Amino acid sequence: MFSIPQFDKDDLFQRYKRQTYLIAFPLGALLVTLYIANALTSGVMFYIAIFMVVELLVLSFFIWQNTPFLNTIELIFYFSVAAYFFVLIQFVISKLAAANLLTLASLSEQLNALSMWLTVLLFGAFFTLKPGQTKVMLAGVFTGMISMFIYNTSVHSIADELAFSIIFRWINPISCLVMAALIIQYMGVLQQKRASTDALTGFLNRHALYSVLLQEMERSIRYKRPFSIVLFDIDEFKLVNDTFGHLEGDKVLKELSKLVVSLMRKTDYVGRWGGEEFLLVLPETDSNAAQTIAERFRAKIEETHFMENYFIAASFGVTTYEASSSVQEMLSSADVALYQAKNNGRNQVVVKSMTKV
Repeated sequence: MFSIPQFDKDDLFQRYKRQTYLIAFPLGALLVTLYIANALTSGVMFYIAIFMVVELLVLSFFIWQNTPFLNTIELIFYFSVAAYFFVLIQFVISKLAAANLLTLASLSEQLNALSMWLTVLLFGAFFTLKPGQTKVMLAGVFTGMISMFIYNTSVHSIADELAFSIIFRWINPISCLVMAALIIQYMGVLQQKRASTDALTGFLNRHALYSVLLQEMERSIRYKRPFSIVLFDIDEFKLVNDTFGHLEGDKVLKELSKLVVSLMRKTDYVGRWGGEEFLLVLPETDSNAAQTIAERFRAKIEETHFMENYFIAASFGVTTYEASSSVQEMLSSADVALYQAKNNGRNQVVVKSMTKV
């Protein structure tokens, strides 16, 4: 019995991508088929169009089968379609040149069409492919454009036209692709920043911090160098929110973040672990040094006016990584130390060995 496949129930983005492709690929195959029938193409263009139809239908079939290799399907689609565009436009330019019909206007028309479709393709790749794959796509597109430029300017000429006039026609589409690439790179930076930073404080978020911890753990194991973490929490922060409101509480967190940044070393990392809880990652730092750093933070926070006539304090839990332990064990150790500092009266630093968790 006919039924619609259920895609990636646990990943909405992947599911929406599959559903979009399942509509777009067959529709694209239909449009290319109509183009073949209407334009009565022959030779190279006919075979390329047939290849495109077959490829789109095959890719649609694999998506319908809910194959786990969605990223591979996307790579095949984007790189092959880019190749189709290059071959088709090159074929048209060569055909016009062979018939002595190649003019500046016809050259511009073909190149502008190529740059337009390649730009659309690049933005599609940015939103669906992995960052590294998008960069390879950008490199491939620019390599194709430069190769076409070198080949065509050396092989094909346009009667009574200056070389600069011909080159200028190539500068336009290449410039458009350069601008598209710059926008894509900028969007990628913004996307990465938003995915890894906390909106209120500008610190790393929990996900990014976990990546840093894994990185430092691997480095500690490889080079046998110490690294420590400091988990600290504002004492009785709920009273600030209850007394002055959440907007004032957010202002305190922002001011605290500025203070923390001013006290950090250049090699350190800091992130918002959750709510009013923060995590410092201290590379090349043993237990004694980490305790000294945490004590300096504690004293500075205690003496700083974050609000008029109101002081805050913080409790700190410190632990140092030990070989053969996991990141989770390290975090648990710091968490135990932090809660011990809270239970002992707050506004203090507690250091805890991972072996004693």
